[in-house]
Amino acid sequence: MQVSLEREQQSPTRQEIDAAVTEGVRAPLAALRASMESLSRAFQADDPRSLAVRGALEEVVRLGHEMQAILDYALPQAAQPLSCSLLEIACSARSGLQSEQRAQVLLAIEDRRARLRVDGTLLSRSIARVLETALTETCSSVLLRSRLDQGEVVFAVVQATPPAWNAHSTGTRFRSAVAALGAELARRDVGRMGGTFALRHDPGGSTVFEIRFPAELADEVPA
Repeated sequence: MQVSLEREQQSPTRQEIDAAVTEGVRAPLAALRASMESLSRAFQADDPRSLAVRGALEEVVRLGHEMQAILDYALPQAAQPLSCSLLEIACSARSGLQSEQRAQVLLAIEDRRARLRVDGTLLSRSIARVLETALTETCSSVLLRSRLDQGEVVFAVVQATPPAWNAHSTGTRFRSAVAALGAELARRDVGRMGGTFALRHDPGGSTVFEIRFPAELADEVPA
């Protein structure tokens, strides 16, 4: 196959990089995951080998998520705004987590009819990364709330403040570099969509990751 010099000098597109990552990493990881899932069913639940396989399987899943986060950080995709309900966004965010993490997320959708004109897929992924960050840092359950607040749409992830996070410090220091990357990705992508991302420590001992979108992007479907 002949390739022109001009074509060689062009940087690869996001689609081309996605295709290369799929061929070189995603496809082998998917095959490995399928093999390990099949292997895990060959053992009894109390077999030590079953525990080892499940642990390795979790690492394979985690590796896939981290690889996607790095790719998204290096090559952000253009946002594609659509009208999405708060319920759709919150449920999609939770469904993007591993099964063990989904079980640790409680939903509180206070304004189910409210809608937001935003890239729903990108926002759901951003919220999922916030949830992963919170769960990774504390290993405790979290509450995902969505509501309207004076015309703004607010998504808040609430959990008990980890002892390592000092409310009087200059900023939160994440123990995990992956968790820090997830939080930074969420901050950047929410900003690209016209929203804001903030993290605060409440006096009652809770940590709140808060995503807000301005009034002009929010509306409520008539009853």
